[in-house]
Amino acid sequence: MQKHYKHLKEDSPYWPDNSIYFLIDSTFIHFPYFRIDEQKTIVLNQIKKIKTQLGIPISDYCILTNHYHIKFYLKNGLDLKRVK
Repeated sequence: MQKHYKHLKEDSPYWPDNSIYFLIDSTFIHFPYFRIDEQKTIVLNQIKKIKTQLGIPISDYCILTNHYHIKFYLKNGLDLKRVK
């Protein structure tokens, strides 16, 4: 079966509008930085910042010892650039 891929240039990204996004990010070399609650609070504060300062509704999140997941809705797909 032949597969077809569409390659996009970096300066013309495509992120669909009115979509739910699932973001996963890990720590450097998957080191377990988030072993205690105080360390997880750092990531949680950044998640709250995305929600309050950027106005992006976050439906779910999970912070594990070496990575985290965030699920959120974007009305305008280009707003994904603002989530850092």
